[in-house]
Amino acid sequence: MAAPNMTIAQLKKKIENEMASVYPQDDPYHVGTIKDSTNYNITNGTLVGEVFKHGDTIDVYPDIYEVELNAQFSSNKHSSSNDLVGTLKNVHYSVVSKLTDTYIREYDDKLDLLQSVISMGLTNELHLVQNLCVVLNKIFNADLIRILDEHPKVNNLLELVILVMQHWVKEMIDKDNFVLNNTLVIIEMLCKSYGFCSRFKNRDCMEKLLTISKQPYINSSTKQQIFRIVHALNSSTSLHALNHYELSRFDNMRGSVADPLERRIASSLLKGEYKDSLMHKSSSSTGLYSSKSLANMHMHDYDQRTKNFFTPVVKKELVFSDEERILQKTLFPEKTQMIYSSILSGGQSISQSKQYSLIYIRPPSPKGALSKFLRSTVEDVIQRQKEEQIKDHYNIHPYKVTYLKDAYKVLDKYPPIKLPYSTNLLNDYCQMLHPEINNRDVIIFAMHQIDRIIEHCVQDIMTSTERFLAVLKLFEFYNFPENARDSQIKILDYTIKYLTEERAVDAFRNETIMRIVKCYKVHHPSLRNILQRFVERVIDLAFVVIDLPKLINLAICDITSFQEVAMKAIMVKSDIFNQQGSQSAKETMDIEMHIHIPFLVDCAKSFRHSVQFKNYSLQTIANCAQREYLKGHILHHGGVEAFIDGLKDLHNVMGNRICAKALVAMTENDSSLKGRVVSAITPEYKMAALNEHDSVVNSYLRLLLNQ
Repeated sequence: MAAPNMTIAQLKKKIENEMASVYPQDDPYHVGTIKDSTNYNITNGTLVGEVFKHGDTIDVYPDIYEVELNAQFSSNKHSSSNDLVGTLKNVHYSVVSKLTDTYIREYDDKLDLLQSVISMGLTNELHLVQNLCVVLNKIFNADLIRILDEHPKVNNLLELVILVMQHWVKEMIDKDNFVLNNTLVIIEMLCKSYGFCSRFKNRDCMEKLLTISKQPYINSSTKQQIFRIVHALNSSTSLHALNHYELSRFDNMRGSVADPLERRIASSLLKGEYKDSLMHKSSSSTGLYSSKSLANMHMHDYDQRTKNFFTPVVKKELVFSDEERILQKTLFPEKTQMIYSSILSGGQSISQSKQYSLIYIRPPSPKGALSKFLRSTVEDVIQRQKEEQIKDHYNIHPYKVTYLKDAYKVLDKYPPIKLPYSTNLLNDYCQMLHPEINNRDVIIFAMHQIDRIIEHCVQDIMTSTERFLAVLKLFEFYNFPENARDSQIKILDYTIKYLTEERAVDAFRNETIMRIVKCYKVHHPSLRNILQRFVERVIDLAFVVIDLPKLINLAICDITSFQEVAMKAIMVKSDIFNQQGSQSAKETMDIEMHIHIPFLVDCAKSFRHSVQFKNYSLQTIANCAQREYLKGHILHHGGVEAFIDGLKDLHNVMGNRICAKALVAMTENDSSLKGRVVSAITPEYKMAALNEHDSVVNSYLRLLLNQ
């Protein structure tokens, strides 16, 4: 047992004494270093309570170099393979942990050090991988990455680095956050190497990186780092396709599926004998097949083998010649963009007078023997065109970019370019508005593009919750330059204009109003009017689902316009429940409202708020006074005094009317309260007798005196 206030030096002394008492016949034990679970040395001045908690234990091991290695290799007895493997693991662990404590940047030959330690990365030992992450972070720099990329002699070392990184991505990064962060740092440095980017790409690794980025415990900076890595990896070309591209691309693309006829045509193309092999010069010569049955047999075998390969179809406006068509079909069977103009345009069937070779080369017409594979391909193209939902077109001027609109005035005479608008385009732009995964420049670019198509896309924004919430993020951006702010204002203005009830409910439930309140004061003055209009519009459309506590929270903020909007909504809600609400709804409203009566009375008496805000507060108290349950709370918290003070404020005519009407309603059938009110407003009675008050106020005061 060790006390928490002991130092590590005292703990070492205690361990040495205990070992001496347990093993009195052995030589004295000396504790060198104590390491934590991550294998980092703990200094002697550290307190035990700062490192260890209750229940932790300390395992004592003798020095591996002085005891274990000597015992293993100096003994005449033969050691078992399990012992040797365990010893090797311990040696690896010890060496790498010691390397983490050294200043590796002083070591000149980084390449030699990398060759020595990289092979240890192909392990599933978490602690060893953690230490290797630290070592590799210190090893890699721009010079070493350039050596790996340029020198062919270290090509095998680069392959080993790629294997280690792929192993860590697939197996280790989801086990420990320390390994994840360091692995991403290493991969991001290695992405500067073209050889690494082109060979690291692996479907399992890419899917694992994207899966990790979607986990809720990953912070935004780590997500952005993952997206940068994925973008860098996807922007490169795989070198595996370039090694033998010029010589063996025709056979390697298809493997065993390539037809012997295709190889013959490909080889003849390379030799410049294409027209001769297809017999374009001699129309009277026989085809590539000696009989029609043999040609049909080869055609059937080829169709059966190519049913599993997708052949995309390009636009029908592109017309290939016979040579280009057979080139596209034969040489690039997996990555070709073939066109079947006869299929898309419903062309005529192929002439029966063609040779058997051309029957194999030319695609059949729809009226002929069109295979199921090609028919399904055409149907897929038609379905994709329908899904794109190209509804309209919008015009852009390539020289009238927002941030260059004053630099190219002489080019105004050129007509704009008409581009098709689709919801897929809008989805891409809305995805760019997320600040968690995109930087400021990408967001500004997306705003400029949406600005151009906002007249066409605002209805589509309102039909999708995801797009609408993405656009709402523009309310939180306040540091844009002037040209970007103009686009921001235009997009938000259209959003407010076409806001629907369903989208208003989504905005309220997404806490958009409170986020606007937090950043309102830092926004540019030109945007504040937009923010105020949006809050008013959301409260108006989502009034049914807005509860009273949310309105109270908005009313206590320090922004006058939002205070008035919230108090007006509270007033309307109290009036609706009095006039139209059911008995159960009124009782629920009584329970919710009586808690906030002191706040409403304070607002009515306050001199810090605007006159409009005070009038809304007085009207809300007057509405609540109609309920017997709330009337007692109003009297207890000084509601009558608030009405009397409001009646004496001669500069607020609307407030005088509200207070006079409320006093008449509250003093009805209550003589004691009526006497107290009449004695308090004697000067106002004299003014009413002289017609110095408002006519409506005079009428209520006479009614109060005579009832």
